[in-house]
Amino acid sequence: PAIPERRRAEQRQVEAIAKALRDGGRAMLLLGDKALRAEGLALARRIADATGASMLAETSNARMSRGAG
Repeated sequence: PAIPERRRAEQRQVEAIAKALRDGGRAMLLLGDKALRAEGLALARRIADATGASMLAETSNARMSRGAG
């Protein structure tokens, strides 16, 4: 069977999350799957830098961009 396409977040969900991140409380971005590739990590870093949120990757990942090393 075909793999179903991922659902996109609704605009109201994105706005609620953005508001919660801007409110200054403690927050963490839990990253997994495609968020652990270069583009996703760069976007998560921008969000974390702008909001003070910390970043954490799921424990088991098939792939994760790590840069030179």
